Amino acid sequence: MTRFLPVPCSFNTTISIQFGGANFAIEPQTFNLGAVSENSTDCYGGNAVVSDDFRKPFVSSLFCFSSAIAFWIIGDVFLQNVYTEFDVGNKRLGFANLAQ
Repeated sequence: MTRFLPVPCSFNTTISIQFGGANFAIEPQTFNLGAVSENSTDCYGGNAVVSDDFRKPFVSSLFCFSSAIAFWIIGDVFLQNVYTEFDVGNKRLGFANLAQ
């Protein structure tokens, strides 16, 4: 089961994801996708997680997760914040931080 991460609409913090020991920032303006409903103070976070068993509880305390998470879907929210190299021949994917 895929679920979007709930975040307070006031969330304005740069977060980072680590791949291969390197940290890659995700800016709050690309992470916060807007309110879950009209006049809500809860917003959709730009990354989704997939639970390996929909019966397990989904626990989120702003990025502290239970073991029910099978994998993350980071997609365009992450890719907007990095340079990406697709090495199809060697079946590799590389990331670099954007130039300042």
